[in-house]
Amino acid sequence: MELNRAFIFFLCILQLAQLLWVNIKLEYTIPKERPRSREQSSYQEEVIPAHHTDQPHGNSGTASHASSFTLITQVYNRINSLQEWVSHFDRLQDLDRIIVIWNNLNIPPLKASSLNSRVPLFIERSSVNSMNNRFAPRGELIRTKAICLIDDDLRIPLQEVQNAFKLWKLHPRRLIGFLPRAHYLNEKKELVYSYRPLRDGSYSMILASSAFFHSMYLDLYHSPPMKAYREYVDKVFNCDDILLNFIIANFTNAPPIMVKGEVIDVLTTSEKGLSHESGWINARHKCLNEFVTMFGSNPLKFGYFQAIPYVEQHFLQVIPDQQFEESPRVVANPLFKLRLGPVLIKEADYRCTYLYSFVVRSS
Repeated sequence: MELNRAFIFFLCILQLAQLLWVNIKLEYTIPKERPRSREQSSYQEEVIPAHHTDQPHGNSGTASHASSFTLITQVYNRINSLQEWVSHFDRLQDLDRIIVIWNNLNIPPLKASSLNSRVPLFIERSSVNSMNNRFAPRGELIRTKAICLIDDDLRIPLQEVQNAFKLWKLHPRRLIGFLPRAHYLNEKKELVYSYRPLRDGSYSMILASSAFFHSMYLDLYHSPPMKAYREYVDKVFNCDDILLNFIIANFTNAPPIMVKGEVIDVLTTSEKGLSHESGWINARHKCLNEFVTMFGSNPLKFGYFQAIPYVEQHFLQVIPDQQFEESPRVVANPLFKLRLGPVLIKEADYRCTYLYSFVVRSS
């Protein structure tokens, strides 16, 4: 009996020591994305992923502005509200500069000096009215690795944009944004575009109207092998954001990341843009199927991954499997029985903790 008690006491001491060791490791371990293989597609653009330096492919972005981002918006006829949009977003703490893409060929662009901005502001007049213009590389005008696209009819609280940028710095290869979308197969085995995530909360795309991504994707989007894809976007005057999702998913072999936040559409119904026109959604159904045919496969990945700013003293750490398999490996206190669901991750470098949920599956 005494021997059994001593053995049980020894096991308890051993378990307490193990728990202490795990907690110490978690405090000083920062999760990093592992390199992932890229699925083959119909274009063969040679891209060498960086592992630690995260250097961009092409000319867009420089290492000297790694701690800031470029804000881009595209305008056509909502000119009177542009100053209000600038006045809202130019207060962003990590904003390097603002680029306004002027897509209206019939109206002369405003002078940049006519808009009051805390940061440098540039207005670029497009030579053609194309949906592809907002994803065009702009040479030395873009000095940052991070690109933030926000439509001129949207307003997002500044702290939520900053939170999204912090998350992007942790996952710079991923598309990160506020508005998730999804796709599914109908009874005819055709892809159908969904305005919202599926019933299980999973999504496969993020709208580029409020999103962060790496500036190297501008170079990929406008690379010669993508010419046929851009021509298709011009033909249907739609789906440029779907194409961006295809490009990034094809490069990363991973789903986008949704940031939970408040996105406010300031326009009335009568002022809505192209996305509210008749036939817009049907064109997006067709785009999905056409891009799959052109790519040779569907690179889109589903994920349920919501990032919510959160403050907590105790953390669990998720290390996703290399190929985003069904269940990420969880390194945590062994008393917790967690594999999927809410998991707290400490991001010590940025003093920001996010509530992460993982459910990742292929299309």
